[in-house]
Amino acid sequence: MTQARWIALALAVYASTSLGACFKPPDVVIMDRRTALELQASGTFRGLDDDLAQAGLTPRGTPFTRGQLEAAGSQPNGGEARTLASAEAESDAARLDMWLARRCAGEALDGTVVETRASCQGAVDAAQVGRVLERENRGRWQIWTYLHRKRPNASLEEIRKVWREQHLKGVTCGGQIQRNDGAWEAKKC
Repeated sequence: MTQARWIALALAVYASTSLGACFKPPDVVIMDRRTALELQASGTFRGLDDDLAQAGLTPRGTPFTRGQLEAAGSQPNGGEARTLASAEAESDAARLDMWLARRCAGEALDGTVVETRASCQGAVDAAQVGRVLERENRGRWQIWTYLHRKRPNASLEEIRKVWREQHLKGVTCGGQIQRNDGAWEAKKC
């Protein structure tokens, strides 16, 4: 080392030792846990995790081969085996007709379709019945409001009453219909 470097080093050591009494390092607290920021950075994000879990749970049918279906006792229907997927493909109208005939749903006096669990014959999926009835009633309200806009002089109640009279002609035989006294009866054909 050169003499100039030795002098610079000596001055640095002297300055650090003489100024050491004035300089106080900050208190350092060492924690055995992570800080809140570290927890947030490495933790779970509830909304994102739930969305990801739901995305992985897409419902779909279990793929079976024709041989597996035949071994399980499935009978061919029109050249194809009737599967759960084809049963699900039935229209809401067909389901509603079935529920009307089984008395699980009924055509109410106000023109809506209501669930009638007390008189239901057989087991049904209450959630599915609720969804179908809700869609059906929403469609009926749209028809009634459209007809009311076309005939503003008629009240909504009159429109619903006339619509119901015409609609009951097309209800499936044996379908449950509410009488004027509030009791339920099966449609006679």
